[in-house]
Parts: sequence; C-alpha cells; structure tokens
Amino acid sequence: MQGTITGNISYCFSFSTYKESGGSATVREKAIRSSIKKRYPTAVFDDDPGSDKQSLLRDLRIGTEFLHGKGLPFPCFRVVLPNYKLEMDGFDVFDSCVYMSIFPESDSAHIFICISVKDGSPDDFVYLRHVQGNGRKLKNIDGREISVMEIFNEVSASLRQPIGEIEDTYLLEIKKFGEYEDVQAALDKDMNLVYGIVCGDEGWRNVPVSLAGERMNYQWGSRDFIRLVTFGANSVFFNLNESGKAKEYLENRKKFDDEYYDGNVNPYFLIDSNTAGVNHGILFSLEMVLVIKTICSRVINRQAQFYANNSGLLSRDIQRIKAYRGELIVILNKVENLQISEVRELERVLLRSYDIEPVIEKIKYLLEILESELELLYQTSTNRLINLLTIAGLVLAAIQVLQGLFG
Repeated sequence: MQGTITGNISYCFSFSTYKESGGSATVREKAIRSSIKKRYPTAVFDDDPGSDKQSLLRDLRIGTEFLHGKGLPFPCFRVVLPNYKLEMDGFDVFDSCVYMSIFPESDSAHIFICISVKDGSPDDFVYLRHVQGNGRKLKNIDGREISVMEIFNEVSASLRQPIGEIEDTYLLEIKKFGEYEDVQAALDKDMNLVYGIVCGDEGWRNVPVSLAGERMNYQWGSRDFIRLVTFGANSVFFNLNESGKAKEYLENRKKFDDEYYDGNVNPYFLIDSNTAGVNHGILFSLEMVLVIKTICSRVINRQAQFYANNSGLLSRDIQRIKAYRGELIVILNKVENLQISEVRELERVLLRSYDIEPVIEKIKYLLEILESELELLYQTSTNRLINLLTIAGLVLAAIQVLQGLFG
C-alpha cells in the first residue's frame, strides 16, 4: 500500500452489571447515575441540558433519531467523561474521548476508550490493535500515564455495580487508506494488510492471501466508499469520506434534497465524527450485538448457580423456574424479532462474526429443559394435591366408620 492511514479507534469493553436483588431498572439507573456523578463531577449525560455541546452526544442523538426513530432495541443512556483526554508518544493523536453506554433494563454496560490517529503507517495500525491489552501507557490531560485497561478498571469501578461477563472489542474506522478511493480495490490489492490490521497480526506480510480472505469473510457495505469487515470481536470500518466517490455521493444527495426537500439536508448526512462507529450508525448495531452477547453469556453462566440454589420448596422452585424461563423468552424475542432491512443486515453480519447464533441455540435448548422441568414440577404438585385429597378422604371415611360404631 502506498501512503498512510488515518483512523478513529475505539477500545470497547462490554460487561454485565447484574445483581440478584438490584431493584427495578429505574432504581438501578438512578443509583448508577449518582455513582458516576460522584466519581466524575464533570461527566456529561446525554439528557443533560446543553448536552448537544458535546459533539459526540449530539451526533449520537442525530443518528438515533434518523436510524431508530421508534427507539433502540435496548434502551440506554450515555455519558461522556471529560476527565480523559489522551495522547500517545510516537503517534499523531488528534482527538480522543472516553464514554459509556449504560443499559439499565438489560443490566449491561459498555465503556469506550477512543483515540483518533492521523497519518500512521500500516504497522502503526497493526500495533494499535495490541494497545488494548499490552499495557502501553497513554498520557492523560491530568499528567498521568495510564493504560487502556487501567482506564477501564477505574471507569467501571465508578458504577459501583458487580462487573461480570467482561468482553473486549476492537473497532477501527479508517478515514484514509493510502491513495485508495474504492474499498473493494483496497481489499483486492491489500487483503493481507487489512487482515493484519483487523487481527493485530504483525506477520501479515507472510499470511497466504487465501487465509486472509477467509478470515475477512464477514462484510457489510451499502456504498462503494464504505465497508465493514469483521472477524470475531475485531472490526474495521472503511469510511473513505474524503474520497472522490464519497464527495460525489454527497453532491448527489444535495441535488436530491434541493429537488425534493427544498434544500433541507438531514443533519444525519452531515455527521463526520472522530469517534469510531458513529458515522453510518455502525455503533448502534455493534452495541445491540454486544448487549445480546452479554445477556446470553450471563444467562449461561448463571445456569449452574441457578440449579445449585434449589430451595427444596416446590412452590418457590416453580416461581424461580418461571422467572428464569421468562428471562430466556424475552432474550430470544429480542434477538429473533430483528426486521429485515439494510441496517438489520449489518447486525446479522455482526451476530455471525461474534458467533452468537450457537449461544442462542444453547439458550433455546435451556428453555426446552426448563419447560420440561416446569411441567414435571407441576405434575409433582398435582400428584401431591391428589395424594393429600386421597388421604383426607380416607381419614374422613374412617371417622364416619368410627362414628357409626361408637355413635
């Protein structure tokens, strides 16, 4: 590849905040908001007055209204933490932010540690994938040197909630990829490099093209200048918005709006965020998939504990199984009611890449087991009732016989 790369990087951590006696979603949300504000007094929530002054929150609101006017599949609130402004020696970091998405109804949360890097080499961007877990220190605005993992640890601690089912995810949004203007051309000629950047494989030059192509099999794109390529929990989103093709698209869009909407361009089409995934709504799809994965992982991890907590009381066990069964049904409905559309196709690509479908099948199997167990408990309960009634009938008959003998 000739030239340099410019991109927005997001080191994401998704995790569960579930606890058995957490109260209602409203109560949990209030407690979490209070804890965040206590630890980060300058935190800006997406529903604060004047929150649109934060460009990230403004862009997310615009994107949500355009793509999910009827509401997100999993309701959440978001908060930006101005305490973090990051730099890294040897890299031209021209923007950064740390923010959270909290899903109270789903007992899950995401923490995003984001940096934007200008004019890096191919190997720079391979290395930047390593930074999520290699302990590399970044310089913060307060003078501290702190790693991505250390930021996650102190931000997650501010929630004052149990932290479980932690998963790390990497999202890179490439704004410039050498001199390429067409994503397909870049993939055709530099598939090995794309593989190396997605996976953080420093040996990308020696990887067979066939293997790289196989690993980059999950893709989505609706324009020739954009493409999401994902492998496991790693995703690269090509958004070559400075290319000639992107400028041509915007010009055509402007002509369309002039013709049919009196020149009123929807602000969604003007978003040019420095935060990975905000452009073209990639973030919303990624978050939905991560919430599903977190919930599914939590359900499966709780399975052993669920059966270990057998109370020995039939009525109580029936109620526990009914509640657990209800939780599984809600999860499956959320996953399987995805509507067919261009955006939803993106979500299905991510679901396959994150290997969630086998987990969903496992939850369906758990549901079948619970249905059988619940039916057995009901039969046991009915048999006990019949036995009690039989015994009571025998006792009454005996009393009548005795009354006849001694009456």
